[in-house]
Amino acid sequence: MAISRDSTGRTPGLCHGHRHLTLLGLTAWAADDEVTARIALHGACEIAPGYLLAELCLENLNSRVSFDKLGETLRQKRVQRLGYPAH
Repeated sequence: MAISRDSTGRTPGLCHGHRHLTLLGLTAWAADDEVTARIALHGACEIAPGYLLAELCLENLNSRVSFDKLGETLRQKRVQRLGYPAH
């Protein structure tokens, strides 16, 4: 069976695989499945080095930060990056 391709010749969905893996990682982490979360987030970081959301999630997961603290951490990183808080 052939895999369909879009007009650019790429396989649809694969160019955003890091986003799908990050979502899987976050969902698994929220469900206390740290093994799946770690595998998915590591995969996202390998596919798209520099993808900040996956990197921050994996960093927090590896640091044993609770999933509930993740939002606070992401807000702090945003302020550091942009220099001002969200409205």
